[in-house]
Amino acid sequence: MPMISIKQHYTSAKNQLSNTVNRVKSKVSNIGFLQKIKHLTPSQWCYFVALFLLFTGSENGELPDERLGLVALIAGIGFSRELFRVIHKIWDSMLGKGIFLLLYAGVANIALALAAVKVNSIAGIEPAILTFSVAFTLMLTLPIWFFFATIVFASVLLLIGNLWLLLTLLLRIVRIKIKAHWEDSVFVIASMIARLVLLVVVMLAMSDMIEPYIDQFSARENGEPIFSISTPKDRARNAQKEALLAEAEAAVAEANKNEADQATSDEAIPENETEEQDDRIIDRLIAAFIYNFETYPSSSCKQAENEKVIAIDENSIFVAAEADNELGYEFYVMPCIHRYSDEPYPP
Repeated sequence: MPMISIKQHYTSAKNQLSNTVNRVKSKVSNIGFLQKIKHLTPSQWCYFVALFLLFTGSENGELPDERLGLVALIAGIGFSRELFRVIHKIWDSMLGKGIFLLLYAGVANIALALAAVKVNSIAGIEPAILTFSVAFTLMLTLPIWFFFATIVFASVLLLIGNLWLLLTLLLRIVRIKIKAHWEDSVFVIASMIARLVLLVVVMLAMSDMIEPYIDQFSARENGEPIFSISTPKDRARNAQKEALLAEAEAAVAEANKNEADQATSDEAIPENETEEQDDRIIDRLIAAFIYNFETYPSSSCKQAENEKVIAIDENSIFVAAEADNELGYEFYVMPCIHRYSDEPYPP
């Protein structure tokens, strides 16, 4: 009997200890913070991980480009996931379809106009006769313009969504509940702040990525911008400032010039030329397309052996020829000297 009693007490104590441990585990798992973490969405995880990398990866107060790119990539995944749902909801409505079609139709029209201006800046003539080259340039420009418009539109949607979320939170203070149409159920304010911070990071990373591409379609051959809303007074003022700056730079260069600096500059010229050629790869592609596909090796007008031509009208031709310059080709207009046979017609 005593042995049975001891076993019963031992079993009872063991069960009580097990129940106590289970209750402690249950209480720990029900702690608010841990419970909230379980309800984080994949996008929220991306935001918080990106913020952690953003604030812990700085060296001497500066964030390396590699770390900034990683932060933008992780945050971009979270943004893309949320934006896909938002855009899908907008597209489901007739008004949303109309907004998207109007937006991208406008982008396509602007891209076509810029493609024509780009061809004009390279060929030096009106692009009306260079239809294939305009279409080829549009093929190069349209994807980046669509991508850029999508990024801007998505950023506006995110900004409006976060402002709407902030408004709903403020209205809840006065006990006015409005559905925010957002999937966040925990850490709502922290997620809103994270979106606003990371949106700037993603936009900066995107701008750095497409800036070299955009620059090639935003300036004419002489470096002037294709599109500008500045007034004549502004242009005159800017020209005056540039002239003064050029004079100051020339004076400084003249004062500091010596044989060592001259030798260094002579060695750096090929590198600068190479970098400039790399920056104009799109221009060279368009020029090569004009020479190889838009102009013809044979014509009714007289031409040199290394020239390809296309008729502008009865009296003039557009000539394309290979050249030793940045583009690799040169284009000019010449009068059409008809090439008739000197042999008499057969009777």
